[in-house]
Amino acid sequence: MASLPAAMAMIRAVFDQYSKNKKTLSKHQVAELLRAQFGMEPGKNEEAEKMFCTLDNDGSGDVDFKEFVTFVAAVCVCVCE
Repeated sequence: MASLPAAMAMIRAVFDQYSKNKKTLSKHQVAELLRAQFGMEPGKNEEAEKMFCTLDNDGSGDVDFKEFVTFVAAVCVCVCE
């Protein structure tokens, strides 16, 4: 598989892993993801709390796949520059 399609499949796989194959990530699931993937401690880490608020663009209290992908793209831009 080419690199970009493989990366896209990995992003979907990570979302599905933490959402338990549901359509959204709860705040608790986002906390698990941030802890495992970035070493952040939501509730103890102000950056992680801000990150959840940023992730939940529509204020629904959950993070859908579109919001998650937007977050991943933003992190890529920040880290790769």
